[in-house]
This record gives sequence, structure tokens and C-alpha cells, in this order.
Amino acid sequence: MNFSTIYDDRVSRDGRVAAHDKYDMVLDANLRRIGAWSTALQYIEDFRGAFDR
Repeated sequence: MNFSTIYDDRVSRDGRVAAHDKYDMVLDANLRRIGAWSTALQYIEDFRGAFDR
């Protein structure tokens, strides 16, 4: 399988991305945001914990 095969499977002939692929991209972006917020909140918790001792 090469790139053109993968690309052809994901993009219709008129250049639009299939709805389920858009859903996957949005889901991936949202999961990355959640991960980033989770990491940021953990840093804040660790920072505050260092000074509460």
C-alpha cells in the first residue's frame, strides 16, 4: 500500500474528506486538547504541592 492508495481511500474524487474521517480528525484534536489540559493541571498541582509542604 502506498500513499496514493491511502489518499484515494480518504478523499473523494472531488477533493472532499469523508464525514467519518472529519469525525476522526475532530476526535483526535479534542483528545490532544484534553491531554494537554490534563498535563497542565498536573503541573499546577505539583507546583502548588511543592509550596504547601
